[in-house]
Amino acid sequence: MKTPTRLAPLAILSLAVGLVLVAVPARAASIDGTVEWQGINHLPIQDRSPLVPLDGEAFAVRIRTWRNDVEDVKVVHDVNATPVDASVVGQLGPYDIWEATIPASSAGARVLYSFELRDGADVDHYTLDGASDLLPTDADFVVDFSTLEHAPRGATPHPGGGTVFRVWAPNATSAYVRGSFNGWGLGNPMTSIGGGDYVTYVANASINQRYKFFFGPSSVWAPDLYGRIIDEVDSNNNVIFDPTLFTWSDDAFVRPALEEMVIYQLHMGTFSGGTGDPLGVPSFPSGFRDAEARVGHLVDLGVNAVMLNPVMEFPGEESAGYNPMSQFAPERTYGAPNDLKRFIDTCHAQGIAVLLDIVWNHQSISNNVYWNYDGAQSYFDDPPQDTPWGSQLDLDKPEVRDHLIQSMHAWFEEYHFDGFRMDATDFMNYETHDAAGWSIMQRLNDEVDNRWADRVIIAEQLPDDDFVTRPTSIGGAGFDAQYFDAFTDRLREQILTAAFGDPSMWTLRDIINGYGTYLSSNRVVNYVELHDEAWATSGGQRLVKTIDPDFPHDSIYARGRTMLAQGFTMLACCSSHCRPPSPRSC
Repeated sequence: MKTPTRLAPLAILSLAVGLVLVAVPARAASIDGTVEWQGINHLPIQDRSPLVPLDGEAFAVRIRTWRNDVEDVKVVHDVNATPVDASVVGQLGPYDIWEATIPASSAGARVLYSFELRDGADVDHYTLDGASDLLPTDADFVVDFSTLEHAPRGATPHPGGGTVFRVWAPNATSAYVRGSFNGWGLGNPMTSIGGGDYVTYVANASINQRYKFFFGPSSVWAPDLYGRIIDEVDSNNNVIFDPTLFTWSDDAFVRPALEEMVIYQLHMGTFSGGTGDPLGVPSFPSGFRDAEARVGHLVDLGVNAVMLNPVMEFPGEESAGYNPMSQFAPERTYGAPNDLKRFIDTCHAQGIAVLLDIVWNHQSISNNVYWNYDGAQSYFDDPPQDTPWGSQLDLDKPEVRDHLIQSMHAWFEEYHFDGFRMDATDFMNYETHDAAGWSIMQRLNDEVDNRWADRVIIAEQLPDDDFVTRPTSIGGAGFDAQYFDAFTDRLREQILTAAFGDPSMWTLRDIINGYGTYLSSNRVVNYVELHDEAWATSGGQRLVKTIDPDFPHDSIYARGRTMLAQGFTMLACCSSHCRPPSPRSC
């Protein structure tokens, strides 16, 4: 995907720290008479300002291209006969961000627009159909001031006041938004716009007010599944939140070269306040602000990336995070959305990238807010496809697939995450969802390659499967790298075998070299132990405890062999696959 050169394997050292080796390729982008289509992207739910234009007002639109790839961008629209010139208003990773403002029109108008891009004599177009040489018909982007069909799902505050609400409830015959702004009454019915979607604008609905949806004929109350805040202890009510208002200070942040990343796996609820913590012991579970205050500790460790265990809303106060209630809302126990953003902003200020563990293969068993969402199973099969940890969303439905993909865009756009680790990918393409699960993983990686090409996507693929890291162009799932199960298992075997004699050196040689093009080098993540190996609830324990069962598990043998395993993992990057190491790699 993003790694054409042959590099060393990725590696994660112990439950906490790791060395990651992945490269972002140079882009074939220049003023050379060719518009590079791969880098062009306009996502209406993120690339308009305001996000939901109202009453014929003027609005800005943005489009991404590879840096320095095009000379000119115009927005062609039907408000008048004059295309609008766009200009570069900033850069994001490998992209130039172009912006233009479409002029005001009548309040009930329907505005159509598309993009025209030029590099020398090459003039191309970008519409709903993607990039093309010729301008297609009936493929324009649409802003409909009458129906508000251009609104994203969820609650979108307008900078001039009020909030636009949209919900997908295909089994409902009526829908209302009820909240503190209308006395939780039926004063704000929603309008059907087809396809099971309902929308309305509520002029007096403001940021920080609470709300929920209500569907007929089943009289079901349901939370907003796209809501950025969901309060489990307040009947799963949502809170209106504007994700665009946070002021970031990370414009100058340059992500560490991926082949230089030292990753710390961080569980937010237990990270702060351990033995000897100089900042003391915060309330338990600890949260985003506690972690933000301890970023200096990560710097002192030599860390330049953290990988968060899932921080999506889950039932109760304490969890490993692998029982998500929401795909959009951070866990309220850890703090507010802006607290998470401050943690990431502080990490970026210290040169530390932040990765997020995402769980798409199942939803929480308890307090499953997706279940019978609108009075019937709109989000699940009936009967549902179960996994060992809970039911899987109906990945065959386009609206469900869009829900997951839009959550990816939200975490990257709104929180500035630098990549993902996807949980249990072997249970994505699972039983009845075999084809659909594989397809949505391909879509995830293709859309990341297009819009977020400087992000890294890692699969927790157990057991190893080289198709997971093959490019989608040849049928693979397209992940940048996958966990290398064989490395972990064989290394632990040989470390334990060393107590009784010589380890098998050819086994160690083979796990360094890997098992073919897509299970070697930068396509794999090497580690000794992560949470699944170490947590008793997963049937595991720390390697030092396995070697020395007697408390405090710190015999010279336990310490020495564990250090040997970690050192082997780190130095395994300096195999014959490595390019000449920089001072900080290997």
